[in-house]
Amino acid sequence: MNRKKFNRAVCLTAVLSLCTTVLACSEKGEENKNSGINRVPVTTEISEVNESGEKVIDFALAGCLKDEYEGAVSRFNKQYEGQYEAVLRQIQNTEMTKDFSTALNMEIVSGNAPDIICVMDYSLIKNLAGKGAIADMYSLIDSESSPLAREDFLSNLLTANEDDGKLIAMPTRFFISTAIAKKKNVPGVSENWTPEQMVEALEKMPEDTLISVGASDPVTNLFNFIYRSTSRYIDYNTGECSFNGEEFTKLIELTKELSTRGDATYQYDLNVFAVDRALVYFGAVHNEKIFEEMKTGTFGDDELIFVGTPTYDGKGGGFSYDSVMSIMESSDCKEGAWLLVEEFLGDKHFESLPVGFSPLEKNLGFKDEYLDSYMRSLTDNNFYDYDVMDIIEEEVAYYYDGVRTAQECTEIINNRISIKIAEQTWQTD
Repeated sequence: MNRKKFNRAVCLTAVLSLCTTVLACSEKGEENKNSGINRVPVTTEISEVNESGEKVIDFALAGCLKDEYEGAVSRFNKQYEGQYEAVLRQIQNTEMTKDFSTALNMEIVSGNAPDIICVMDYSLIKNLAGKGAIADMYSLIDSESSPLAREDFLSNLLTANEDDGKLIAMPTRFFISTAIAKKKNVPGVSENWTPEQMVEALEKMPEDTLISVGASDPVTNLFNFIYRSTSRYIDYNTGECSFNGEEFTKLIELTKELSTRGDATYQYDLNVFAVDRALVYFGAVHNEKIFEEMKTGTFGDDELIFVGTPTYDGKGGGFSYDSVMSIMESSDCKEGAWLLVEEFLGDKHFESLPVGFSPLEKNLGFKDEYLDSYMRSLTDNNFYDYDVMDIIEEEVAYYYDGVRTAQECTEIINNRISIKIAEQTWQTD
């Protein structure tokens, strides 16, 4: 998919929900810049032991901003002086995720894999885990040297980050990725609705009702329905895909059908939810304060329900992250690497973050019982693979233009993505 074209398809609600994050991060980055924090050396050749005899922990970022990580690395190096030295570096200074994948693959093949990788693209972690390249962090949490225990974490968040029973990734913060509607507008619908229930609810609304903000074209509808959830159709361990199944085919059909609904005059008006001109909000909840503002402002103080994106397995919501950390199986300094990961879970680092929920139970303490209950019901991560989205948008265009049927498009999509997954040749030896 052309990245610029895809970004234009992002619905306005998702964009605005992220504005708070961007602005707050900008302010926090300026604070760090002026705080006198020493810059951690950046290098691509990391020795296992430095001149002082300290074990060196190679901490590599793929697409993440260094400013957010320097403070915790600096604190770690002071606390463990004489034992460990963490060295922070960037794998590739570009926003194109596939370039990070290529660069990291080259490091692994050459035997120079980092001890810790921090990535924005979760599919990289899934691919590596499928090849046995990611260490099980459960074994490190359970060790006597770990200050934290499994019981200290939100249990279903740990489960969501498992692969074959192994804990493969750890976020420093998480968001709740879902879809929200007014309860009065979706009578008889419980959390996690099906595509048919969504259409039925929309048909009961006035004829000029939009499905969501900005959702007057099929590409935007497609983005809303599968945003951060393409992974549900891919088994990264076996390489098998299910894009040609009934669920995905129906979603493709809905993206075209729903684009003719509603009055496009109001498609970018944020008041559409409060005045019932749009049915559902697709986006993320970034913290409890933002959720309260959504309830009283965006939705006009009506009772809300987390309907999630339309699915058939009851898993329309999930956790999402701006980045996650993983420890490489090839690391000979796993204990030290886990201690560094724990530094990012500490109070000082979390307090420096502008938005997000903490993975630790002690930092949650929700006042809104419904939000707390919904968060604890989540079992999956919602993420998307840019290369997969490229293929999907390219192929569904033939359906939108009437060249192919939806089933023909999903068969081709499934074949192309299956080949793409098979071509990813991560080597761990």
